[in-house]
Parts: sequence; C-alpha cells; structure tokens
Amino acid sequence: MLVLFFDRIGWPTSLPTSEKGSFTKRVLSEKLKALEKLSASDDLPLRPGVEKFIDDALSEGVPVAILATYGRNGEKISRSIVEKLGPERTSKLNIVGKDEVERSLYGQLVLGEGVASSLDEQLTKEVQKAASAEKQRIAEEVASLLKLSVDINTASKRLLLSAD
Repeated sequence: MLVLFFDRIGWPTSLPTSEKGSFTKRVLSEKLKALEKLSASDDLPLRPGVEKFIDDALSEGVPVAILATYGRNGEKISRSIVEKLGPERTSKLNIVGKDEVERSLYGQLVLGEGVASSLDEQLTKEVQKAASAEKQRIAEEVASLLKLSVDINTASKRLLLSAD
C-alpha cells in the first residue's frame, strides 16, 4: 500500500530510485514502532463498547478470549488491554499468548516441538477422541429416550445398558 501511495502522490524528490525499497522498509518500521507505542500507552482508552460487549458475552455464558499476537510487542499490548479491562473482568477471560500456543497441540504440531509421534498419528488420536465423545453423546440421548443408562467402554469396545 505504501508503494501505491507514493506511486500516486510522488516519491520524495531527493530519494534515488534504487533506494525506494529500503525507504519503504524504514517507513513501515517507524510506523510499526509508533503503532506499538500508541497501542501499549496508558493514554489510549479501549474502543467504546468493548467493556459492555465483554460484559454481555460473559453474562450470557459465552467464553471470551484475548489472543496476543506474535509481534514484538504483542504480549505487551495485550497486557495493556488486560489492565484496562480490570481484574474483575480479566479473571473471567481466557488469555492466550505465545506460551499457551506453544504448549497446545496445535503449537506442538505446527512448531514440531514436544511431539513424539507423527502428525498423522496425532491427528488420528484427536479424531478418535472426538468420535468417542460423539458416540457417548448419541448413546446417552438414545438411552434417555428409552429410559436406560448407558456407558460406552472405548477400551474394550463394549456398550453397557441398564434399566433405570
């Protein structure tokens, strides 16, 4: 966008054509620094309605998470937002940063750290867990209609039914 901007309004006359790339990188770097400084500033308030939006979501039982970016100051900016929300709200939020991502299954698979088995094996295990949970849910729903209790033993592949 910056190149398009200068192509449209004109590049600085003192800038040699061969330095346009490095000039653009410097401008973007300075812009990023200024944006990060402004975002982390105590003087910058939250956008209007953010607190009400979070309060409404929490009162309705909707999980709310703050996701920190991997940028140089992503964690610092996220901490600034958390501080502005206050401890009462943030105690009810999930805050996901670099450490949480790296410890998650997603992070382990993408980053390749802490995973003893292959990606296919890890994905197969996750699918099997999801399928088992869905089988249990369906069995419980059917059992409640039939007034039975149900327990699926996934280790032995047995279905236990008993009358209530």
